[in-house]
Amino acid sequence: MIPASIARAVVPTIVALALSPASAAAANFGQPGPVAFSTTVAPTGFLPGVSDVQVVAPTAAGSYPLVIATHGFAASSAQQLGWAKHFASYGYVVLVPTMPNAFAPDAAVWSAHIKTLAASATNLQLFSQVASKVDATKIVYEGFSAGGLASTLAAKDRAPSLLILLDPVDKVASPTNPLVTGPFDLGKGAMPSVCSPVFHLFTQPSSCNNSRAWEAFANTGAGPLVRFALKNSTHCDGEDEARGLCGSACGGAAKTANRDNIRKYMVAYLEWKLRGSAEAAALFAPSVLSADGALEQSQVLDRVGCGGGTIAVDAGAPDAGHTAPGDAGTGAPDAALTDGGSPGGGPSGSDAGPTGDSGPAAESAGAGGCACSTTPRPRSSMLGFLLAITPFIRRRRQG
Repeated sequence: MIPASIARAVVPTIVALALSPASAAAANFGQPGPVAFSTTVAPTGFLPGVSDVQVVAPTAAGSYPLVIATHGFAASSAQQLGWAKHFASYGYVVLVPTMPNAFAPDAAVWSAHIKTLAASATNLQLFSQVASKVDATKIVYEGFSAGGLASTLAAKDRAPSLLILLDPVDKVASPTNPLVTGPFDLGKGAMPSVCSPVFHLFTQPSSCNNSRAWEAFANTGAGPLVRFALKNSTHCDGEDEARGLCGSACGGAAKTANRDNIRKYMVAYLEWKLRGSAEAAALFAPSVLSADGALEQSQVLDRVGCGGGTIAVDAGAPDAGHTAPGDAGTGAPDAALTDGGSPGGGPSGSDAGPTGDSGPAAESAGAGGCACSTTPRPRSSMLGFLLAITPFIRRRRQG
């Protein structure tokens, strides 16, 4: 029997080998997908201080995963709308809020809004355009910069299926600027309690990303992890709309090539983890990531993570005057009260992973954030199966 640790290391590579190079290249997730979508605006009265929520969703009826995309410092929904449209073109419902006080982000308030959106997405009175289309078992938080910090805090309290962080920035004390006040190091404190699978993308160090300080504790989460840095990049590459303020302050504007790479890897991660796409999984084989000349410091960790319940979703009207414990006074719907682990009954939601493995049995998530298991995944039998069918996959593709 092959040890589980070896199986975890080589299974993604076997999947990549099972796919021909031509087929892997054909799956260009950086290009728009085939799904028609539309953009509307949702009401924001239940989200104090939020000026708008852009709703980007497939036009056809169906059940689609939900993504909540959160902008960074001094930005708005406009800087996330490009990512949102790209996600929607692959069959995702995306909510894109403009958070309050963008020039002085309050991570706790932003986090509470993210959790409220996740809990309210199927509320017909709030999201009549898309409520019937949201698959509440597959919820993703995606955040850039300060939005990455807020998404991490939300993931600690209400675990999503996946957490996507684009050059996240923690709030740290400044030895030269006493006007910068705490609380500090919220991301560093929250990450060890994050049980969901995490996608970390970093740009080159600068003052705008605290010299990539988040990188030092990026691996402290409990769940599976993918991380890498973009070469020849700036902090602004985490936005999908160029703006002069970012480019002038952070060492240069976003580059088209970097934008396309970010789109590719984000959608591939979603398709791998939420839909079990073998072509998407192949992109995250360590050998494939290492061969991508646009990336550096890539790493894939297949950890068990934590078990738990699901994010509760309120299908009725919100209790407008009610403040849920821990929701920072946002008047969140009662559904936001439910704690839990990843939707889908495990740390990786419906993650089939490159092996189609359903993962370990769920464990109870306690008040501390996660009840982490150290039991290795039994993958030896699946590894043997993949080795056995690889010649048939190749033969079928060549035919």
